[in-house]
Amino acid sequence: RCLVAHPVNPPHLIPLVELVGAPWTAPAIIAKAKAIYEAVGQAPIVVKREIDGFILNRLQAVLLSEAFRLVGDGYVTPQDLDKTLKDGLGLRWSFMGPFETIELNAPGGIPDYCRRYGPSLSALSMANPSLYADENLARILAQWGKALAPEQVAARMRWRDRRLAALRAHQRSQPAG
Repeated sequence: RCLVAHPVNPPHLIPLVELVGAPWTAPAIIAKAKAIYEAVGQAPIVVKREIDGFILNRLQAVLLSEAFRLVGDGYVTPQDLDKTLKDGLGLRWSFMGPFETIELNAPGGIPDYCRRYGPSLSALSMANPSLYADENLARILAQWGKALAPEQVAARMRWRDRRLAALRAHQRSQPAG
C-alpha cells in the first residue's frame, strides 16, 4: 500500500501529480490513488518504477542544462532564451506533450518524424542515435497506441491551432508582468 505522490508547485494551480508505487504496491492501490487525485481536479500520472528526480524534474533538468549551456556559451541572452520558451515551445507544450507535437509535425506521424529528424536531433542533443531508431521507436509506438488517419491529423491540427489562438488571445488580454 506504499506509494509516493509527488505534486508540482504550486499544486493548487498546476495539477500534475506523479504517483510512484513500490515494487510491492498493489496496482489497485495506485489506481485508487489516481482516481482520488482525478476526482479533486488533479492530473496524476503513474511512474512505472522509481527514478531519481521523478519525471517532471528530469525533463526540466535537461531543458535547464541546455538553457545554461546556450546562454553560458554566448548563443543567446537569458531574456531571449526565456522568450523562446514562453512565446514558442511553451505555448504548444502547454496543452500538447512532445509525442503529440511530433505526431503532427510530420505527415507520417511519429515514425516519419523519427526518420526525418532523428539523426539531426541526436546530433544536436548528443544523444545516442538509437533513441530515434527502430527498436526504441517500436517500444514507444506500442505504448502510444494510436496512429491517426490523415483526416484525424488534420482535425487535431485545427484543434491545436484553435487552442494556440485562444492561449495567445488570453495572454494578450493580461497585463504585462
